Amino acid sequence: MTQPMAVRFAPRVSVTVTGADPRSGRTSAVAVRVASRAPAPATGTVTVSVDGQAHDVVLDAQGTARLELADLAAGSHPVQAAYAGDAVVAPGTSPRRQLRVIG
Repeated sequence: MTQPMAVRFAPRVSVTVTGADPRSGRTSAVAVRVASRAPAPATGTVTVSVDGQAHDVVLDAQGTARLELADLAAGSHPVQAAYAGDAVVAPGTSPRRQLRVIG
Protein backbone atom coordinates (compact mmCIF):
# COMPACT_ATOMS: atom_id res chain seq x y z
CA MET A 1 0.00 0.00 0.00
CA THR A 2 1.38 3.41 -0.89
CA GLN A 3 1.39 6.37 1.43
CA PRO A 4 -0.73 9.40 0.43
CA MET A 5 1.41 12.28 -0.74
CA ALA A 6 0.86 15.72 0.73
CA VAL A 7 0.66 18.42 -1.92
CA ARG A 8 1.47 21.96 -0.85
CA PHE A 9 0.67 25.09 -2.81
CA ALA A 10 3.49 27.27 -4.14
CA PRO A 11 3.64 30.68 -2.43
CA ARG A 12 4.28 34.12 -3.86
CA VAL A 13 6.08 36.06 -1.15
CA SER A 14 6.17 39.81 -1.70
CA VAL A 15 7.70 42.69 0.23
CA THR A 16 6.47 46.28 0.01
CA VAL A 17 8.19 49.22 1.65
CA THR A 18 5.52 51.62 2.87
CA GLY A 19 5.99 55.34 2.84
CA ALA A 20 7.32 56.98 -0.28
CA ASP A 21 9.91 59.06 1.58
CA PRO A 22 11.26 57.33 4.71
CA ARG A 23 13.50 59.65 6.69
CA SER A 24 16.39 58.84 8.96
CA GLY A 25 15.31 58.82 12.60
CA ARG A 26 11.68 58.03 11.76
CA THR A 27 9.82 54.74 11.67
CA SER A 28 9.73 52.90 8.34
CA ALA A 29 7.46 49.94 7.64
CA VAL A 30 7.77 46.78 5.58
CA ALA A 31 4.64 44.89 4.54
CA VAL A 32 4.84 41.20 3.61
CA ARG A 33 2.23 39.17 1.78
CA VAL A 34 2.24 35.40 1.29
CA ALA A 35 -0.24 34.52 -1.45
CA SER A 36 -1.03 31.17 -3.05
CA ARG A 37 -3.86 29.26 -4.70
CA ALA A 38 -4.51 27.39 -1.45
CA PRO A 39 -8.11 27.37 -0.21
CA ALA A 40 -7.05 29.32 2.89
CA PRO A 41 -4.43 32.05 3.54
CA ALA A 42 -0.92 31.09 4.60
CA THR A 43 -0.34 30.80 8.35
CA GLY A 44 2.66 30.98 10.66
CA THR A 45 5.58 33.35 10.61
CA VAL A 46 7.74 35.14 8.10
CA THR A 47 11.36 36.03 8.75
CA VAL A 48 12.10 39.50 7.42
CA SER A 49 15.79 40.27 7.00
CA VAL A 50 16.88 43.91 7.02
CA ASP A 51 20.62 44.56 6.65
CA GLY A 52 21.10 40.86 7.45
CA GLN A 53 19.28 41.11 10.79
CA ALA A 54 16.32 38.71 11.10
CA HIS A 55 12.93 39.75 12.47
CA ASP A 56 10.19 37.11 12.91
CA VAL A 57 6.70 38.45 12.17
CA VAL A 58 3.41 36.55 12.53
CA LEU A 59 1.07 36.43 9.54
CA ASP A 60 -2.47 37.69 10.13
CA ALA A 61 -5.68 35.97 8.98
CA GLN A 62 -5.18 37.35 5.44
CA GLY A 63 -1.62 36.02 5.10
CA THR A 64 -0.01 39.43 5.58
CA ALA A 65 2.38 40.88 8.14
CA ARG A 66 3.88 44.27 8.94
CA LEU A 67 7.25 45.11 10.45
CA GLU A 68 8.01 48.58 11.74
CA LEU A 69 11.65 49.65 11.78
CA ALA A 70 12.68 52.56 13.96
CA ASP A 71 15.70 54.79 13.54
CA LEU A 72 17.27 53.35 10.40
CA ALA A 73 20.34 55.25 9.27
CA ALA A 74 20.33 57.11 5.98
CA GLY A 75 21.24 54.91 3.04
CA SER A 76 20.09 51.77 1.29
CA HIS A 77 18.99 48.75 3.34
CA PRO A 78 18.41 45.32 1.70
CA VAL A 79 15.08 43.73 2.72
CA GLN A 80 13.97 40.16 2.04
CA ALA A 81 11.26 37.89 3.50
CA ALA A 82 11.40 34.12 3.92
CA TYR A 83 8.28 32.06 4.64
CA ALA A 84 8.85 28.69 6.31
CA GLY A 85 5.61 27.18 5.02
CA ASP A 86 2.71 25.48 6.75
CA ALA A 87 0.71 22.28 6.22
CA VAL A 88 -0.84 23.62 3.00
CA VAL A 89 1.51 26.30 1.62
CA ALA A 90 5.15 25.47 0.76
CA PRO A 91 8.13 27.58 1.87
CA GLY A 92 9.16 30.55 -0.26
CA THR A 93 11.31 33.65 -0.39
CA SER A 94 10.60 37.12 -1.72
CA PRO A 95 12.79 38.94 -4.18
CA ARG A 96 15.25 41.26 -2.45
CA ARG A 97 14.12 44.89 -2.22
CA GLN A 98 15.96 48.02 -1.17
CA LEU A 99 14.65 50.33 1.53
CA ARG A 100 16.15 53.74 0.90
CA VAL A 101 16.24 56.06 3.86
CA ILE A 102 16.85 59.75 3.28
CA GLY A 103 19.19 61.55 5.66
